[in-house]
Amino acid sequence: MREFVWQSARSATVFGCRELEGVIDPGLPFGGIRVTRRGRFSLVEVLVVVAVAALLVAMLMPKISRARAMARRTNCLANTGRMSLGAQAYMKDYNAFIVLDQKQLNETGDWMKDLEPYGNNEKLRQCGEASGEASRPGTADRPWRWPEPTRITTGAYGYNGWLYDPVRLELPEKNVKKPGNDLDVDNPNRKGFWTKTTVTLKRAQIPVFFDAIWTESLPEPTDTVVDLYIGSYTGDANQMGRVAIDRHKKQIDVSFLDGHSETVDIPKLWTLDWNAQWVTPAELPVK
Repeated sequence: MREFVWQSARSATVFGCRELEGVIDPGLPFGGIRVTRRGRFSLVEVLVVVAVAALLVAMLMPKISRARAMARRTNCLANTGRMSLGAQAYMKDYNAFIVLDQKQLNETGDWMKDLEPYGNNEKLRQCGEASGEASRPGTADRPWRWPEPTRITTGAYGYNGWLYDPVRLELPEKNVKKPGNDLDVDNPNRKGFWTKTTVTLKRAQIPVFFDAIWTESLPEPTDTVVDLYIGSYTGDANQMGRVAIDRHKKQIDVSFLDGHSETVDIPKLWTLDWNAQWVTPAELPVK
Protein backbone atom coordinates (compact mmCIF):
# COMPACT_ATOMS: atom_id res chain seq x y z
CA MET A 1 0.00 0.00 0.00
CA ARG A 2 1.11 3.58 -0.69
CA GLU A 3 1.10 6.07 2.14
CA PHE A 4 0.48 9.80 1.70
CA VAL A 5 0.06 12.85 3.89
CA TRP A 6 -3.13 14.88 3.36
CA GLN A 7 -3.52 18.19 5.14
CA SER A 8 -6.57 20.45 5.39
CA ALA A 9 -5.28 23.79 4.12
CA ARG A 10 -8.19 25.76 5.66
CA SER A 11 -7.93 24.09 9.04
CA ALA A 12 -4.16 24.30 9.18
CA THR A 13 -3.87 27.95 8.25
CA VAL A 14 -6.87 29.20 10.24
CA PHE A 15 -7.39 26.86 13.15
CA GLY A 16 -4.05 25.06 13.35
CA CYS A 17 -5.54 21.54 13.12
CA ARG A 18 -3.31 18.50 13.30
CA GLU A 19 -2.09 16.86 10.10
CA LEU A 20 -4.18 14.04 8.73
CA GLU A 21 -2.45 10.87 7.54
CA GLY A 22 -4.16 8.75 4.86
CA VAL A 23 -3.53 5.16 3.70
CA ILE A 24 -4.90 3.77 0.38
CA ASP A 25 -6.79 0.52 0.93
CA PRO A 26 -8.87 -0.83 -2.01
CA GLY A 27 -11.03 -2.74 0.45
CA LEU A 28 -12.45 0.46 1.90
CA PRO A 29 -15.37 2.42 0.44
CA PHE A 30 -15.07 5.93 -1.05
CA GLY A 31 -11.91 5.28 -2.99
CA GLY A 32 -10.23 3.17 -0.36
CA ILE A 33 -8.79 6.02 1.73
CA ARG A 34 -8.48 5.57 5.48
CA VAL A 35 -7.63 8.78 7.33
CA THR A 36 -5.94 8.88 10.75
CA ARG A 37 -4.65 11.80 12.87
CA ARG A 38 -1.07 12.45 13.86
CA GLY A 39 -0.66 13.42 17.53
CA ARG A 40 1.34 16.65 17.08
CA PHE A 41 1.26 20.24 15.78
CA SER A 42 3.72 21.53 13.24
CA LEU A 43 5.98 24.47 14.12
CA VAL A 44 4.23 26.66 11.55
CA GLU A 45 0.82 25.95 13.08
CA VAL A 46 2.05 26.81 16.58
CA LEU A 47 3.53 30.09 15.34
CA VAL A 48 0.27 30.98 13.59
CA VAL A 49 -1.76 30.38 16.75
CA VAL A 50 0.69 32.43 18.83
CA ALA A 51 0.59 35.27 16.31
CA VAL A 52 -3.22 35.33 16.27
CA ALA A 53 -3.35 35.33 20.09
CA ALA A 54 -0.81 38.17 20.28
CA LEU A 55 -2.82 40.17 17.77
CA LEU A 56 -6.00 39.75 19.78
CA VAL A 57 -4.26 40.79 22.99
CA ALA A 58 -2.80 43.87 21.26
CA MET A 59 -6.26 44.83 20.03
CA LEU A 60 -7.88 44.42 23.46
CA MET A 61 -5.24 46.04 25.70
CA PRO A 62 -6.03 49.69 24.81
CA LYS A 63 -9.73 49.07 25.46
CA ILE A 64 -8.95 47.39 28.79
CA SER A 65 -6.66 50.29 29.79
CA ARG A 66 -9.32 52.85 28.90
CA ALA A 67 -11.94 50.91 30.86
CA ARG A 68 -9.69 50.81 33.93
CA ALA A 69 -8.92 54.52 33.64
CA MET A 70 -12.63 55.29 33.35
CA ALA A 71 -13.34 53.18 36.44
CA ARG A 72 -10.67 55.07 38.41
CA ARG A 73 -12.06 58.38 37.18
CA THR A 74 -15.63 57.47 38.13
CA ASN A 75 -14.50 56.35 41.58
CA CYS A 76 -12.54 59.57 42.12
CA LEU A 77 -15.54 61.71 41.19
CA ALA A 78 -17.73 59.66 43.53
CA ASN A 79 -15.19 60.10 46.35
CA THR A 80 -15.34 63.89 46.14
CA GLY A 81 -19.14 63.72 46.19
CA ARG A 82 -19.24 61.53 49.30
CA MET A 83 -16.74 63.77 51.07
CA SER A 84 -18.85 66.82 50.25
CA LEU A 85 -21.96 65.14 51.68
CA GLY A 86 -20.02 64.42 54.88
CA ALA A 87 -19.02 68.07 55.17
CA GLN A 88 -22.63 69.14 54.67
CA ALA A 89 -23.76 66.75 57.41
CA TYR A 90 -21.15 68.26 59.76
CA MET A 91 -22.36 71.79 58.94
CA LYS A 92 -25.93 70.76 59.62
CA ASP A 93 -25.10 69.12 62.95
CA TYR A 94 -23.04 72.05 64.25
CA ASN A 95 -24.88 74.79 62.38
CA ALA A 96 -21.49 76.15 61.32
CA PHE A 97 -18.61 75.58 58.93
CA ILE A 98 -15.69 73.30 59.74
CA VAL A 99 -13.40 74.80 62.36
CA LEU A 100 -9.64 75.07 62.04
CA ASP A 101 -7.49 76.08 65.00
CA GLN A 102 -3.77 75.72 65.63
CA LYS A 103 -4.16 73.10 68.38
CA GLN A 104 -6.35 70.95 66.18
CA LEU A 105 -4.06 71.57 63.22
CA ASN A 106 -1.06 70.18 65.11
CA GLU A 107 -2.83 67.24 66.72
CA THR A 108 -5.36 65.91 64.24
CA GLY A 109 -4.72 67.60 60.91
CA ASP A 110 -7.21 70.08 59.52
CA TRP A 111 -10.65 68.72 58.60
CA MET A 112 -9.65 65.05 58.49
CA LYS A 113 -10.43 64.32 62.14
CA ASP A 114 -13.63 66.40 62.20
CA LEU A 115 -15.13 64.53 59.26
CA GLU A 116 -14.15 60.99 60.26
CA PRO A 117 -17.54 60.41 61.98
CA TYR A 118 -19.13 61.30 58.63
CA GLY A 119 -17.37 58.58 56.64
CA ASN A 120 -14.33 60.60 55.61
CA ASN A 121 -11.75 57.87 56.17
CA GLU A 122 -8.31 57.12 54.77
CA LYS A 123 -9.66 54.96 51.94
CA LEU A 124 -12.17 57.56 50.79
CA ARG A 125 -9.44 60.19 50.55
CA GLN A 126 -7.46 58.23 47.95
CA CYS A 127 -7.59 58.68 44.16
CA GLY A 128 -6.57 55.88 41.79
CA GLU A 129 -4.64 58.33 39.63
CA ALA A 130 -2.53 59.39 42.62
CA SER A 131 -1.26 55.95 43.55
CA GLY A 132 2.43 56.77 44.11
CA GLU A 133 4.12 56.98 47.51
CA ALA A 134 2.64 59.72 49.68
CA SER A 135 4.77 62.85 50.12
CA ARG A 136 4.55 66.26 51.80
CA PRO A 137 3.14 67.85 49.74
CA GLY A 138 1.73 65.49 47.13
CA THR A 139 2.01 65.76 43.35
CA ALA A 140 -0.23 65.07 40.38
CA ASP A 141 0.32 61.32 40.81
CA ARG A 142 1.13 61.09 44.53
CA PRO A 143 -1.14 61.73 47.55
CA TRP A 144 -0.19 64.23 50.24
CA ARG A 145 1.05 63.07 53.66
CA TRP A 146 0.05 64.78 56.90
CA PRO A 147 2.15 63.66 59.91
CA GLU A 148 0.16 63.61 63.14
CA PRO A 149 1.60 62.80 66.56
CA THR A 150 0.01 59.35 66.66
CA ARG A 151 -0.43 58.50 62.97
CA ILE A 152 0.21 59.60 59.41
CA THR A 153 -2.81 60.70 57.38
CA THR A 154 -2.74 60.70 53.58
CA GLY A 155 -5.11 61.82 50.86
CA ALA A 156 -5.44 63.08 47.30
CA TYR A 157 -8.11 65.75 47.83
CA GLY A 158 -8.15 69.23 49.30
CA TYR A 159 -10.80 71.25 51.10
CA ASN A 160 -11.88 74.76 50.11
CA GLY A 161 -10.29 76.79 52.93
CA TRP A 162 -12.73 79.64 52.32
CA LEU A 163 -15.35 77.37 53.91
CA TYR A 164 -13.51 77.25 57.25
CA ASP A 165 -15.09 79.12 60.14
CA PRO A 166 -12.48 81.86 60.76
CA VAL A 167 -13.85 83.20 64.06
CA ARG A 168 -14.51 80.11 66.15
CA LEU A 169 -12.19 77.86 68.09
CA GLU A 170 -12.63 74.06 68.27
CA LEU A 171 -16.34 73.20 68.54
CA PRO A 172 -18.60 75.82 66.91
CA GLU A 173 -20.87 76.22 69.94
CA LYS A 174 -18.02 77.60 72.07
CA ASN A 175 -17.95 80.78 69.99
CA VAL A 176 -14.45 81.76 71.15
CA LYS A 177 -12.56 84.37 69.14
CA LYS A 178 -9.93 82.75 66.97
CA PRO A 179 -6.29 83.82 67.49
CA GLY A 180 -3.91 84.60 64.63
CA ASN A 181 -2.95 81.57 62.57
CA ASP A 182 -1.89 80.41 59.14
CA LEU A 183 -5.22 81.52 57.63
CA ASP A 184 -4.22 85.12 58.40
CA VAL A 185 -7.79 86.29 59.00
CA ASP A 186 -6.68 89.86 59.69
CA ASN A 187 -5.17 90.17 56.25
CA PRO A 188 -7.41 92.26 53.91
CA ASN A 189 -6.88 89.61 51.25
CA ARG A 190 -8.43 87.02 53.58
CA LYS A 191 -11.87 88.63 53.89
CA GLY A 192 -13.64 86.30 51.48
CA PHE A 193 -14.70 83.56 53.91
CA TRP A 194 -18.18 82.23 53.28
CA THR A 195 -20.96 82.64 55.81
CA LYS A 196 -24.28 80.82 56.19
CA THR A 197 -25.93 83.82 54.54
CA THR A 198 -23.62 84.32 51.58
CA VAL A 199 -23.57 80.65 50.52
CA THR A 200 -27.36 80.43 50.14
CA LEU A 201 -27.62 81.57 46.52
CA LYS A 202 -24.40 80.06 45.18
CA ARG A 203 -24.26 76.55 46.60
CA ALA A 204 -24.02 74.96 43.12
CA GLN A 205 -20.95 77.08 42.32
CA ILE A 206 -18.98 76.76 45.57
CA PRO A 207 -16.29 74.03 45.53
CA VAL A 208 -15.95 71.89 48.64
CA PHE A 209 -13.51 69.04 47.84
CA PHE A 210 -11.29 68.61 44.78
CA ASP A 211 -8.12 66.96 43.48
CA ALA A 212 -5.17 68.66 45.16
CA ILE A 213 -1.57 68.28 46.30
CA TRP A 214 -2.38 69.48 49.84
CA THR A 215 -5.09 69.32 52.49
CA GLU A 216 -6.71 72.66 51.65
CA SER A 217 -6.48 75.61 49.30
CA LEU A 218 -7.63 79.24 49.45
CA PRO A 219 -7.45 80.32 45.79
CA GLU A 220 -7.49 83.93 44.60
CA PRO A 221 -8.60 85.19 41.15
CA THR A 222 -5.07 86.47 40.51
CA ASP A 223 -3.47 83.03 40.99
CA THR A 224 -1.83 81.36 38.00
CA VAL A 225 -0.95 77.87 36.74
CA VAL A 226 2.49 77.10 38.16
CA ASP A 227 3.47 73.51 37.45
CA LEU A 228 1.00 70.84 36.37
CA TYR A 229 2.95 68.08 38.13
CA ILE A 230 4.26 69.49 41.42
CA GLY A 231 1.76 72.35 41.70
CA SER A 232 2.36 75.22 44.13
CA TYR A 233 2.66 74.69 47.87
CA THR A 234 4.70 77.38 49.65
CA GLY A 235 2.79 79.74 51.95
CA ASP A 236 -0.29 81.72 51.00
CA ALA A 237 0.91 82.64 47.52
CA ASN A 238 -0.78 81.15 44.46
CA GLN A 239 -2.88 78.52 46.24
CA MET A 240 -4.79 77.67 43.06
CA GLY A 241 -1.53 75.96 42.16
CA ARG A 242 -2.44 73.30 44.72
CA VAL A 243 -5.47 72.43 42.59
CA ALA A 244 -4.38 73.12 39.00
CA ILE A 245 -2.50 69.85 38.39
CA ASP A 246 -2.48 67.26 35.62
CA ARG A 247 -4.14 64.38 37.47
CA HIS A 248 -6.93 63.56 35.02
CA LYS A 249 -5.53 64.71 31.67
CA LYS A 250 -5.60 68.39 32.67
CA GLN A 251 -8.98 68.11 34.36
CA ILE A 252 -9.96 68.24 38.04
CA ASP A 253 -12.75 66.43 39.87
CA VAL A 254 -14.67 68.88 42.06
CA SER A 255 -17.62 68.49 44.45
CA PHE A 256 -19.88 71.42 45.28
CA LEU A 257 -21.82 72.65 48.28
CA ASP A 258 -25.17 71.61 46.76
CA GLY A 259 -23.99 67.98 46.67
CA HIS A 260 -23.18 67.46 42.98
CA SER A 261 -19.75 66.65 41.52
CA GLU A 262 -18.30 67.33 38.11
CA THR A 263 -15.07 67.25 36.14
CA VAL A 264 -13.66 70.72 35.40
CA ASP A 265 -11.03 71.79 32.87
CA ILE A 266 -8.13 73.56 34.57
CA PRO A 267 -8.85 77.05 33.12
CA LYS A 268 -12.49 76.79 34.22
CA LEU A 269 -11.37 76.50 37.85
CA TRP A 270 -11.15 80.30 37.75
CA THR A 271 -14.86 80.53 36.89
CA LEU A 272 -15.98 78.85 40.14
CA ASP A 273 -16.94 80.84 43.25
CA TRP A 274 -14.15 79.84 45.59
CA ASN A 275 -14.77 82.68 48.05
CA ALA A 276 -17.47 85.22 48.81
CA GLN A 277 -15.66 88.02 46.97
CA TRP A 278 -14.64 86.03 43.92
CA VAL A 279 -14.54 87.81 40.56
CA THR A 280 -13.75 85.69 37.51
CA PRO A 281 -10.74 87.18 35.70
CA ALA A 282 -11.36 88.60 32.25
CA GLU A 283 -8.68 86.31 30.81
CA LEU A 284 -8.51 82.73 32.04
CA PRO A 285 -5.07 81.19 32.61
CA VAL A 286 -3.74 78.86 29.93
CA LYS A 287 -3.22 75.29 31.08
